[in-house]
Amino acid sequence: MKAKSTNIRQKSAPITPKREEKAYVSNLVFEENFWLKHWKEVLFMTVPVILLYMVSLNFEYVLDDQIVLTKNNFVNKGFGGIWDILSTETFMGYFGEKKNLVVGARYRPLSVVTFAIENQFVGQNSAVSHGLNILFYILSIWLLYRILDLIFPKNDERPWYLQLSFLASILFALHPIHSELVANVKGRDEIMVLLGVLGSMYATFRYVKSPSLLWQVLSFVFFFLGLLSKENALTFVAVIPLTLYFFTNARTNHYIGAAVPVIAATVLYLIVRYQVIGYFLSSGVQDLTNVMNNPFLGMNAAQKYATIMYTLGKYLMLLVLPINLTHDYYPYHIPVMNWTKLGTILSFLAYAALLYIAYKGYKSKSIFSYCILFFVITLSIVSNLFFPIGTFMNERFIYISSIGYCITWAYLFVEFLPQVLPMDKNTSRYLGLGFLILNLLGYSYKLYQRIPAWENPVTLNEAAIKVSYNSARSNNFTGTAYYNRYMAEKDSVKRLEWFNKAKPYINKAVTIIPDYADGLQMKLGLATEEFKNGGSLDTCLQRVSEVVVQRPYIIYITQWLDYMDRIQPYQPYLIKFYIKCGTELIAKNDAPAAIKYLQRGQKLDPSNALILNLLNQANGMPQITNRPYQIPEYMR
Repeated sequence: MKAKSTNIRQKSAPITPKREEKAYVSNLVFEENFWLKHWKEVLFMTVPVILLYMVSLNFEYVLDDQIVLTKNNFVNKGFGGIWDILSTETFMGYFGEKKNLVVGARYRPLSVVTFAIENQFVGQNSAVSHGLNILFYILSIWLLYRILDLIFPKNDERPWYLQLSFLASILFALHPIHSELVANVKGRDEIMVLLGVLGSMYATFRYVKSPSLLWQVLSFVFFFLGLLSKENALTFVAVIPLTLYFFTNARTNHYIGAAVPVIAATVLYLIVRYQVIGYFLSSGVQDLTNVMNNPFLGMNAAQKYATIMYTLGKYLMLLVLPINLTHDYYPYHIPVMNWTKLGTILSFLAYAALLYIAYKGYKSKSIFSYCILFFVITLSIVSNLFFPIGTFMNERFIYISSIGYCITWAYLFVEFLPQVLPMDKNTSRYLGLGFLILNLLGYSYKLYQRIPAWENPVTLNEAAIKVSYNSARSNNFTGTAYYNRYMAEKDSVKRLEWFNKAKPYINKAVTIIPDYADGLQMKLGLATEEFKNGGSLDTCLQRVSEVVVQRPYIIYITQWLDYMDRIQPYQPYLIKFYIKCGTELIAKNDAPAAIKYLQRGQKLDPSNALILNLLNQANGMPQITNRPYQIPEYMR
C-alpha cells in the first residue's frame, strides 16, 4: 500500500492541490503598483456591478431603513447624534427606549454613524444612501480580490481571466443573493463588517510577511470597526488563523502576534457592548413570546433543530441555484420541520458530507477543506444553532459565508476538474471557464430581475408574496402597503381597488398565524374602515370580535369601542358583541379579558341577566393572562 501511495503522489505531484499550495502559500507576495497591474480584473468586476445596481439610485427607503435611518432620532441629529448612536443599543434611536426584542439585543453602531454623517451633509437622500451602498460593496469586492490574489498568486502560464482569485471574486460580485444588502440601505452593516474583517486579514498577512507593530495596530483597528458594524466579525477570530494555517508558512510567533490584535479588539468590543447594553446574551426579560421575533416559539426541541437543519440546507441551495429570492423568511414561509421530512434529511446528509470532506482534507490543506470550514464557521453565528437570531434565515446572512462557496465553485472548474478529467488540461480549463461565464450571465440576468423589487414597499412586497406566500409577515406587509395606497389615494374608484386588494392578504396573514398582532391590527383597521364607508355594523362587529378573541388588549379596540359606546343606536348591537366576546374568551379560559369586555356590556345594560351570569362565571375562574404560544394546528 505504501508503494502504491507513493507512486500516486509522485505521478500527480505537480498538479495536486497540496503541492500547489506549498508552492504558493509559503511566501506572500505584495506586488508594487498592484492595482495598475490588475486594472483589467478590477474593470471587469466593477463595471457590471455599477451597471446592474445603478438603478437603485432611484429607489426609496424600505423595511428596516426606518429603524436605522429615516425615523431614527439620533441619525436625524447628524453629527449631534453620533455619541448617542455609539453609547446606546441600536434600536434606541427608533423606539426611544431600550427594547428587549431579540436575544443579545443589538449593538451595531458603525453603519448607523455613517447614516448620521449622510444626514448632516445631505439630509435624507435615498439616492446618496444607495450610491454609498454600491460604493462600499465595490470596495469589499476589491479587498476580497486583493486577499485572494495573495493566497492564490498569479499563475504566469495562464491569462488573467483564468486566475482563481479573479474568477472567485467576480462570482462573489455578481451573486444574486447579495442583491438585498446592496439594494436595501440597511444592509450596509453586512458590507461594512466584511470590509473590517478583510482589512484585518490583509494587515495580518502584512504582519506575517514582515512583523511590525504598525500592522498589528491596523489589524486591531480594522477588526474593531468590523465588530462595531455587526457581531458576525467574531467568527474571524477563528477564520484568520485558519487562513494562516492553510495558506502561509506562519510560525508560532506569527500566530501569536496575529492573534493579539484580534483578541484585543474582541475583548474591547465585548466590554463596550456590555457597558452599553448591560448584558451579553440575555437580560432575563426578553419579549420572546412574539413568534415574529422568536420563530421557534411553540416548537419542541426536535422540531426546532430539524427546522434549523432545513434552513441550513436552503442556504446551500440558494448559493448553487439563486432563484425564488425573497426578503421574507418569517413564519411560516419556512415550515415547521421534523427529522422524517425529506428536506431535513437531505440537508443533514449534505452537511455531513461537507464536514467529512473538510476533515479529510484538513491536514493536506485542501482548498475544499478550507472553503467548507470558512463557510461553516462564518455561518455558525447566524445559524440559530447556538442562540436565536430573530428569524429562520435571511439571504443577507450568508454574504460573508458565500466567499467560501465562490472560491469552491471557481476552483472546481478551473483547477480541480482539469486535473482529474481524462482530457487536455487547457481544453478542460477553458470548458470550465465557459461554464463559469454562463453562470455569471445567469447571475447577471437574475440580478437584473431581482434588484427592481427593492424600489419601494409595494414592489418589494409584491415580489415577496410570490415566493413567501405562506409568510404571515409577507401577507400582512403586502396588505398594509395596499392599505396605505388606499389611504393616500384621492380617486374614489382607485381607493376602492386598493382597499379590496389589501383585504385578502390581511385575512391570509391572520389565517397563517391567528394571534399575529400586526395582522390583527390591520384586520381591525379594515373592518372599522369598511363600516365607516357604509358597511354593515353586524359584519364589522363580527370581525372585531374575531380580533378580540385572539388579542383582547389591542389599544385601538378600546379606543374604537369607547367611541361606539356613546352612540345610542349602536348600543343593542354592542351588547350582543360584548356577550359574544365574553363567552368566547371564557371558553379560552381567558377570564381577565372576558371580564373586561363583559363589564363594558354591563355599563350599557346593567340588568342584563346573561352578562351578570357570565361575569359570575368569569370571576370564579383562575385569573390567567399569559398563555404560551401554540403552533397553528395545520403546521403540527
